[in-house]
This record gives sequence, C-alpha cells and structure tokens, in this order.
Amino acid sequence: MARRGACRVATGLAFASKYPAVTVGIAVITTSLMVPVGCARRLQLFLLAAGGVILGISLGAPMTFLKPVTVWRDIVASIAAAIAFSELVNWAQRGAHRWLRVGITLALLGGCVVSPGYSSFQLARRRMAHQDSRIQAIPWLQQHAGKEKTVLAIRELMILPTEWKRIAASSTVIPWFEAMELLQRQRFDYIVTGEFDLRYASDPNAWAAYRDRWQKRLAAILPGRLFGQIATPVVPYLWRTNDEHILILGGSMPR
Repeated sequence: MARRGACRVATGLAFASKYPAVTVGIAVITTSLMVPVGCARRLQLFLLAAGGVILGISLGAPMTFLKPVTVWRDIVASIAAAIAFSELVNWAQRGAHRWLRVGITLALLGGCVVSPGYSSFQLARRRMAHQDSRIQAIPWLQQHAGKEKTVLAIRELMILPTEWKRIAASSTVIPWFEAMELLQRQRFDYIVTGEFDLRYASDPNAWAAYRDRWQKRLAAILPGRLFGQIATPVVPYLWRTNDEHILILGGSMPR
C-alpha cells in the first residue's frame, strides 16, 4: 500500500519534473487493474491514485492549477513540436533522394538542438559572471563606513551576518517594519535599504502606508550607491534573487 501511495505522488512529481508523466500514469493504472481485488477496492485505488497525482502536481508544479491556460499552451506547443519532428523523420525515410532528405532532417534537428543549447550556455555564463548585489554592497561599505560610523540595515534584504562582520562600522540589522521607530530615537551614518515587494504581505494596506512614510522619511538623505534592480519580498519565505535592489543612503538622519 505504501509503495502504491509513493507511485501516485511520484506521478504528480514526474509531471512537474517534465518526465513522461503519461507513461508513469499508465504504469499506475495498469498496476491498479492487475491487483486481484473487488470493484469497490479497485475504484478506491483509482481515486487514491488521482489524489496522489493532484497532490504531487500541487507540490511540484503549482502553476499547473494557478495558471492552467499558460501551462496548457506550453503542453500543446510541446505536442505540436513532437508531431512535427515525427513527420520530419517520416518524410526523410520515404521517396526519392533519401540521403538528401536524411541530410536535411539531420541539419534541422541539429539546429533545433544547438540553438537552445547555445542560448542556455550564454545565459549560464552571464549568471556565473554576475555577482550578487548584496555582496557588491559590502565592499562599498568597507570603503566608506569606517570604525566610528554606524549602519542601519533592513533584515528583509537577507544579507548574511558574516558579510556584516566584514565592515568596520557598527551595524544594526532589524526588520523593516521596526526601522522607522528606531530612526526616531537614534542617528545612523548609513542606511542600507531597498525597494520592497508587498504582494505577499499579511496586510498590504498597512505595509503600503508604512512604505510611503518610510520613503518620505528617507527622501532628504542623498543616496551613496545603488545595487541591483529587483524588488525584495517583505515575507521571509520567498526566494531572493541575486540582483536584489539595494540602496545605501549616506549621512545622518535629519531630526
């Protein structure tokens, strides 16, 4: 029973992993049909299999249910490409000038393989050459924030504690929602903040109002340096990009 349950979830995960999920699904269905049980038990197995598939897809590829039109369009495109390749191979195997047909087919197939591979290589090379904006910000602070300086940093930027230890200045890292109150009581020579994405905030209206007050409060401070371009989610459990928008403000906070 445990093995059959694992197979059901594996079918859904296979769908998310772009493996031939249909083949795995056929194996699950065949196994359910061959099990020597009654009709009621067999129906129960089918229902459990369907539930496992849905659970696996939900865990591995939630966009299948959140954006079904987009996913279905991609599936249709893959099916159309498979049919086109199949017809191309059939065309190469029949009629006159077979070797010419085979040569044309191999050239087309080779182009289809090399083209995405080359673009993927270019993208991978750019990603490997890119340095995380959070790591870029630390050397700037090393040069400008001396031992006698103070730095206020927003925790949501997720800059590692080991990075803060690299600078001589005294660093205070707190949640963004608590930073305004601290700035009312204490001056800082540098403020490390950024652009924040409020889409998944627990109370978007309250966070939006806080963001407006925060930006107004910092408007009088000249920026020292800007790194990255992508806004940071305010919730801690979402993935951070290596091109996170980080803004370093220099100078003391006005009263």
